[in-house]
Amino acid sequence: MYQDIVPGYRVQVTTWENDGDNYNTEAMDGLDENEVRFVLHVCKLFGSSFPNSLGNEDLHGEAFVLALQVHLTNFDGTIPSDWVPAGDEEEYLEDFYCDLLGNLGINGTEYGYWRVFEDAQVYLVPQPILNVTKKFK
Repeated sequence: MYQDIVPGYRVQVTTWENDGDNYNTEAMDGLDENEVRFVLHVCKLFGSSFPNSLGNEDLHGEAFVLALQVHLTNFDGTIPSDWVPAGDEEEYLEDFYCDLLGNLGINGTEYGYWRVFEDAQVYLVPQPILNVTKKFK
């Protein structure tokens, strides 16, 4: 709960639910430049202005993994190998993508629909930022 912000890039992602409300912002820290590009590329697939967006869709299983895999063929970087599970079976890939999207706040709503990607901010964190919340509790 009380985590420090680690050095590297920080991506802060804002999403909303299916009817344009309930905004949420999540962040991932300690990323390198390629990982940032990968995260932003995945987020775009859930943007409201992206053709065939998965945002606000109830898509899961094989069709969900296939849509992401097709989208990633256009990625001009390297998919972070230490992020992707060893097996390429559908269940592993679906878990990987669901975990990644959950970390970015794009996870499905209580009704199964994916949240819609609104915006991302990228910050460079040159050194650790200590969480001192406990000091003030």
